[in-house]
Amino acid sequence: MGVEKVVITAFGGVEEIGGNKILIDDKGYDVRVFLDFGKSFEISRRYYEFPFTRPSSIEELISVGSIPDIANLYTIACDITTASREKRKKWKNEDYSEEEPEPPVDAVFISHSHLDHYGHISLLNRKIPIYLGECAEKIVKARMETSTLNLETNYFHLSFKTFRSGDKIKIHSLEIEPVHVDHSVPGAYGFLIHSSGGTIVYTGDFRMHGHASHLTQEFKDKILDEGSPEILICEGTHVDKSTVSNENEVREKVSRIVEAYEDLIIADFNMTDFDRFRTFLRVARESKRNIVLSTRHYFVLSAMNNCKGLETPCLEKSEDILVFDPQKKRYSNWEKKILENLRQRGRVISYDEIRMKGEKFIFCTSVDSITQVKQLRPPEGSLYILSTSEPFNEEKELSFEKLLNWLEFYGLSMIHVHSSGHAGPLEIRKFLKDICPKRIIPIHTEKPMQFKRYYRKYAKDIVVLARGSLYSI
Repeated sequence: MGVEKVVITAFGGVEEIGGNKILIDDKGYDVRVFLDFGKSFEISRRYYEFPFTRPSSIEELISVGSIPDIANLYTIACDITTASREKRKKWKNEDYSEEEPEPPVDAVFISHSHLDHYGHISLLNRKIPIYLGECAEKIVKARMETSTLNLETNYFHLSFKTFRSGDKIKIHSLEIEPVHVDHSVPGAYGFLIHSSGGTIVYTGDFRMHGHASHLTQEFKDKILDEGSPEILICEGTHVDKSTVSNENEVREKVSRIVEAYEDLIIADFNMTDFDRFRTFLRVARESKRNIVLSTRHYFVLSAMNNCKGLETPCLEKSEDILVFDPQKKRYSNWEKKILENLRQRGRVISYDEIRMKGEKFIFCTSVDSITQVKQLRPPEGSLYILSTSEPFNEEKELSFEKLLNWLEFYGLSMIHVHSSGHAGPLEIRKFLKDICPKRIIPIHTEKPMQFKRYYRKYAKDIVVLARGSLYSI
């Protein structure tokens, strides 16, 4: 039996969608890196109910299996929400990284800016460098600034290091090459890890049916240039079921709906899904409507405006993009700045104005859709376009049911129009057939055994990992 060179451990993303935390321990090069360090929504839903209960400590998150129990992996500032005022001020305003213990890993590489891939970097030892794409860093920082401070949003003094496609990053003798892929958020990457045991490929989250499908093709071409990888760590979100659709079909369907509709339209989509925003903006302009965003949505999209290679509308100059005033008692500084700037140019609108002239607007909502619907009190006959994934588990079904109840209460109807950010089963099938990996580790899927049976002929072995189990090459 040969000497093991690389050990792969999946601490998250196993039998669940998201929560990816994959440790690559290259014993030949004496290097340890994490691929993603995401928040597990599955575990979070099991033990917590926002906003009533939240994680209270690192120890608690370890005990419920949300994060791995690895000595010195986490920051000394983990109790920032319960610490004294003086200590919170110090952790916020002073660089305390020198006080942290020596970390057990050399780096963390983030594939893209979705919370299930980066959400728990807030807990990490500040001596650990966190590598992510330039656009992903802008999105993460925008979401950091707009979040309420708690254990899972303590992003102070993280050591961010950015990359672009084609860069080659050396962590001692280990070389990691990020290559862009198409996903439902800009700045998404897969990785080629050139280890002492051969090339390991990590897809992150990817698809082949978006506006930027050529990016995923370039990722595949790069893998083919390198030859058959020793291991492919591959997402399998939709191995069990999927719909055949793309962003152009979404735009065509939404366009037909909006063109024929004479009342207020509410559009529910993820605030970082730039493709979907561009779709609704284009339809709004064709139908002579204004897009209405929340201050947070506007702030996050503004961060994307500065991403290289992304064809973003200039929010600052787009007079048909409005922001609604949430009319709160207290506003954050970033909210005040947006509202003061746009109010001078007549681009701030109230809930009352939206209700009175609903036919002129597409009102965009996302994470807090129920709250915003209640605050808006939309007039009867308004239409709700759901443009995100349908609920895929019991907990999301319960939340979705509450939304449907409120829509019924206000006299609204819902239409679902969506194209996934993830590769469908046939797309993955072609991807595997073309690159011929020697071994595959399915990740980011609730159905790893179905993945193994469905794709068995495309690799010598398909390895289904349990949470925390080791696989050596």
